[in-house]
Amino acid sequence: MLRWFFILFGALGMAWFLLPVCTALIVNIGNVTGVIVFGLILCGAIWNKALLRRIRTLCASSAGSVCFGAIVCIILCIFLLAGVLGIQMIRACAKQDQEDRTLVLLGCGVYGERPSLMLVERMQKAYEWMETHPDSVCVLSGGKGAGEQISEAEAMYRWLTTKGIAPSRLYKEDQSTSTRENLLYTKKILQQENLSKRIRIVTNEFHEYRAGVIADKLELDHCALPAGTAWWLFPTYVVREMYGILSERFF
Repeated sequence: MLRWFFILFGALGMAWFLLPVCTALIVNIGNVTGVIVFGLILCGAIWNKALLRRIRTLCASSAGSVCFGAIVCIILCIFLLAGVLGIQMIRACAKQDQEDRTLVLLGCGVYGERPSLMLVERMQKAYEWMETHPDSVCVLSGGKGAGEQISEAEAMYRWLTTKGIAPSRLYKEDQSTSTRENLLYTKKILQQENLSKRIRIVTNEFHEYRAGVIADKLELDHCALPAGTAWWLFPTYVVREMYGILSERFF
């Protein structure tokens, strides 16, 4: 019974991480990692007897036992690290308040001139806030990347103004190509336009923690306004974001 549980668990996990590939041709380090991990679980469950024989053979010697123990420890540390990062992501999303702050809407992919689903999720959250807080202003932060005919800032500007948000409430930052540049160049706009340096970061929930880490390094007083993420994209981008957090922390 346990074997069949892990076969089902591995197959469903692989399918979840493959969904972005099959439906939107999205391939990144997040779903590659997920497919590998759940693929190993699936293969281990299918060929469990052969795997157990190899483990017994390996552990028959002292060196093999040490090697196997080291592998187990590394795997446990990886899962522990993933758990810690997951908790930090959750805590970052909880850092919210109702104070007067400048909204900073972080860009995401644009297909030609069409905003990606995740960018729409972020824009919808910013729009809802600006509708209920008519005095709020927003910096739209995102440059023009590969495959984009307009900058992400311009795509956000068009979408929000079409929804009825006054152009005078929007400031475009259209040079950035990364989260770090988003916030670095936004800080310059805050200074140039004499806007409040206290900011409310609008992005998908998995992205709030890393954005907050960068904001802290730039000495920006910040809180979160997290947007939801489509269920079929969520695991792929959470795992991808964990790599981004480690890169930001250590490199």
